[in-house]
Amino acid sequence: MRLFKLKSKSILSLFVATLLFLSLSFVLPERTFAYTGTIRYAGDNRYDTAAKICQSVWDKPFIDDQGNPGYHDSEGNPVDGIVVLASGQNYPDALAGVAIGAPVLLTTKGSLSSETLTELYRLRAKYVVILGKDGAVSINVENQVEGIIDNYYDDSIVYRIGGDDRYQTAYEIADTFFPVANTTDVFIATGSNFPDSLSVAPVAAEKRAPLLLVKKDSVPQSTINYLEAASNLQNVYVIGGEGVISASVFNDLDSYGVNGATRISGADRFATSIAIAEYFYPTLFESDHPFPSGSDDLVFATGSDFPDALSGSYIVFLLQTPILLVLKDSVPSETLMYVDTNFTLDTINTLIYLGGIGVISTDVENIIYNALEQGAA
Repeated sequence: MRLFKLKSKSILSLFVATLLFLSLSFVLPERTFAYTGTIRYAGDNRYDTAAKICQSVWDKPFIDDQGNPGYHDSEGNPVDGIVVLASGQNYPDALAGVAIGAPVLLTTKGSLSSETLTELYRLRAKYVVILGKDGAVSINVENQVEGIIDNYYDDSIVYRIGGDDRYQTAYEIADTFFPVANTTDVFIATGSNFPDSLSVAPVAAEKRAPLLLVKKDSVPQSTINYLEAASNLQNVYVIGGEGVISASVFNDLDSYGVNGATRISGADRFATSIAIAEYFYPTLFESDHPFPSGSDDLVFATGSDFPDALSGSYIVFLLQTPILLVLKDSVPSETLMYVDTNFTLDTINTLIYLGGIGVISTDVENIIYNALEQGAA
């Protein structure tokens, strides 16, 4: 096993090749345009939910007991797995990591939960990316991960990405997975809260674009450094209203090499998730869907806490559909209007809920279903 804390071109190429496989090998179901049911990704806790989401996509290990690869690329070459490990207790370091486009497992600071430990043994990914310094994910967790993947590979890699703060960590993630020379799109969100970042992260992953973080009234130097170095920028999307990213910050972006940014926002986190859906998926489920292989599913997550949306964003990225935020026992008016106006039971396939009934109740399921049923009448 090799532990890396600094970026190298060889590591980057390994990660990029693996991530490309992980996205391309996921086959979306045939478009049916007919309601088939509800899927709920839920475990006994946030760590179990993350593991179950990973299992739903990768149902066999990347290498079997005899050393045979579980997956191959289009040319028949074996491809090794990559998994992101993030704190399940604090969101900051994990925010920008969702845009990487890899399965996300969660950990406590001091040790791996039994659910995450079991999933790492089952999945047998060759590469594990740890988000955050040891103040977020301890050296003990790092050692546990090493001990697991060393059972299956002689050249496994544990790669920790962590900065002095959440803004620097976001920069390090961007600099590792999204080289500035190749970057045309950038997403910018507040580092002070999680909803806007998690709502847009699957879009960033689909566009192979980094997610950078700012403060409400200032742009951290690490974010400035990336923007100024990205000479091929074409689109910069600022996510959230002036209550989370001020007008002065938005206007200052032009000083850092941004030739006009686009703000996408709503009155609150729920309305912002709808604004993201309307902007990036204006013809969802139609033949001219902006991501042509897009699914016929609607995905819902709680807007009140981060873990389930964090790990579930990987599913949303693969399905190429928006993530819509709800409350535990009710559906915000903006979300309900979006569903009621745009969809019926005849135009969607599956309703997907991230998390158990403790975070999204069956009342929410019923409200959404009834809105679709009435639309079909």
